[in-house]
Amino acid sequence: MYDYARDLIEQHSLQPGEYVIVPSTMKPYTSAEFVLSVYTKTDAKISVHDGGDDDDTDNDKLILPEIPTKSEEEDNNKDNSSDRSLFNRYAGQTGELSARQLQKLLNDNFPHGTWHGFGLDTCRSMIAMVDTDKRMTMTFSEFSTLWTKIHEFKKQFNRADSNKNGSLSDYELEKAIGSAGMDVNDVAVRLMMFRYSGVSSTIMEDFIVLMLRLENSKNVFKDKSSDGVITLDWDEWTVISTYN
Repeated sequence: MYDYARDLIEQHSLQPGEYVIVPSTMKPYTSAEFVLSVYTKTDAKISVHDGGDDDDTDNDKLILPEIPTKSEEEDNNKDNSSDRSLFNRYAGQTGELSARQLQKLLNDNFPHGTWHGFGLDTCRSMIAMVDTDKRMTMTFSEFSTLWTKIHEFKKQFNRADSNKNGSLSDYELEKAIGSAGMDVNDVAVRLMMFRYSGVSSTIMEDFIVLMLRLENSKNVFKDKSSDGVITLDWDEWTVISTYN
């Protein structure tokens, strides 16, 4: 979980096994100190990984990431500064976005496919799908995640739109979903098209919302499933199925 917050609390249900917790900073190549507390319902052995179990003979084979050049760092900082400036222009006094503020930001700055743009309910849904702290507003970190995904889905939409008419047929929609690494059958595609767009085609705004929800469902299933079966209690199910 990545967030600008100083303190983070996460709750997970894990199968018995060995796990590694790797703390990191928001900015790459930055040193920092961390305090990590772990509470478990059952006995658990926790130890610091000192590298003693590593095979030193393989160290020469490691492929380490290259530290970006100054120009690359400046480009990344420039992009982040531009996104922050855009966010601050529409955020309220709390430094976060409401659904109406997000709606205005998107419709003013994102090239959508129809005159009506993104609806208010759509923007509420977008906030819910990236709302990691469950505060029902959008922080800058959550906005950055959404902004990146929106542009990724826009590219997928344009690649799948083979005849460049500004909408996707059911075949094009299935191809676009597949290119995002998600396998869905013909029946599911037709049902999703009916639910999130029209009977015969899908415009960009509807495609983006569909992909956000589909990706969110995929991540929930991946996180909470075991051997292809997902188990949820009533509280988890109500939140997941209604707050999206």
